[in-house]
Amino acid sequence: MRIVVINVVLMMILIAPVLSLYAKDYRKGMAAAVFILLAAPYNIYLEFPGAMPNLTIHRLIIVLMVFFWLRKSWIPKSPTSVPFYIPFTGVIITAIISVSISLVKVPSVKSLFSILMEEWVFYIVVATSMAAMSYQDRREQVRMFIISIVGALSIVAVLGMIERWTGFNPSQLLPTHAKLPDFLAGNVKTYKNRIVATYPHAILLGYTFAMVWPLLLALQVRQVSPKKRLLLWFCFFAMGSSLYFTESRGAWMGSMIAGVIAFAAMTGPIRKRLMIAGALMALVFVVRPQITQTVQHLVQSTFNLNTLKGRSYNYRIELWNKAYEEIQVNLKRYLFGYGDDSHSYADWSGYEEATGRFSTFWSWDNEYAVMLLERGTVGFLAFVLFFLVLWVRTLQSALRAPPEEKNFYVGLWAAVTVYLFMMTNVKVFSPQLKALLYTTAAMSLLGPAPSSEEDREELMSEERVREISRELRQHPMPA
Repeated sequence: MRIVVINVVLMMILIAPVLSLYAKDYRKGMAAAVFILLAAPYNIYLEFPGAMPNLTIHRLIIVLMVFFWLRKSWIPKSPTSVPFYIPFTGVIITAIISVSISLVKVPSVKSLFSILMEEWVFYIVVATSMAAMSYQDRREQVRMFIISIVGALSIVAVLGMIERWTGFNPSQLLPTHAKLPDFLAGNVKTYKNRIVATYPHAILLGYTFAMVWPLLLALQVRQVSPKKRLLLWFCFFAMGSSLYFTESRGAWMGSMIAGVIAFAAMTGPIRKRLMIAGALMALVFVVRPQITQTVQHLVQSTFNLNTLKGRSYNYRIELWNKAYEEIQVNLKRYLFGYGDDSHSYADWSGYEEATGRFSTFWSWDNEYAVMLLERGTVGFLAFVLFFLVLWVRTLQSALRAPPEEKNFYVGLWAAVTVYLFMMTNVKVFSPQLKALLYTTAAMSLLGPAPSSEEDREELMSEERVREISRELRQHPMPA
């Protein structure tokens, strides 16, 4: 009962600023909601009996977003108003079909509800809201979203640093709702030095920082105030430190991918900052050689099947073989799989091809393989098509962005690229990461360019005002 009261109080505290800002300004309300979705601990929730899904703080925030979204008559609510609704609808339909023939009905329905709230409904609300805005309002919404994302994850990064240096993580005082199978209770290896902050797993936390740090640099470059620039340098240091403290090889690789994209496609000032960051990192490796040794050990052990890290790397490849083997039992499973969340409940025990080692295959650390197992070939192709469209459109947005916004849209493209890479080596069960992805999707799919004739006229009018202002400054009227 005490935990229930604490969770209710925490929920009330977290939703208060969201309600307040929504009441004043719809755009600021959405930005505040995204801030809470990215920063709040995943385990603030109310548990209901039976098959009823839990009410988490993230689902409650999304319910509030839907409430205010429904009240806005200027936002169209038809299915075709959702940006890129065809591939998006394909994902929804195939998921529903898979759940209808699920091997584990109740868990599948609960999982589908989770996806409905944390992914589909959230994306629909944010994407249709932005699509209905004027060009200028949409640009301002992107700016507010990026500030919310950077601010929220900077706080999470500081909490991660505190956790590493003190061993204290207040969010772990609350019970988790991410439960392991009964036969694994007490038998799972834990890593005492890895941090999780407010996230459900260290790897997912690390990937979040890997997705966001280029956006942080893009925001830092735009700042005029020296104090704000210094503050954002500190945020960059905090994210980099917490990314390292997750001790996740995949997240480190994701960060490198983001870095290559940022260095190749962002503007000169970003490249200078990346070179400064690289020099500081090299200095750290010299001053703290044990860090270099840790990284070298993790990299070398990755490709050695005789090590825990090597077997973990190989296991993610084995999941592809296992998923394809299991769906071949009959045509129904081949086309539509076993239903959402069946990977957690059914017995998939068998032998790994590369090692011959017997495995329970309980941890499906590969989102793509999970999709193949649970939604079959049809659902898998719909899933891949949606993300392919998203990746291509974010790339197009980055390529056509005006110079003053180029860094932001390259950063969004980098974030989506890192997410697609992440799904090859982890199952995404973090509501925070899903909110980050779909906020990024909404910003990127709509792009930085005017999308209608009315938007183009508005932009031309703004450019004309700026042109007249420049002429008046150069040739002032006589007094």
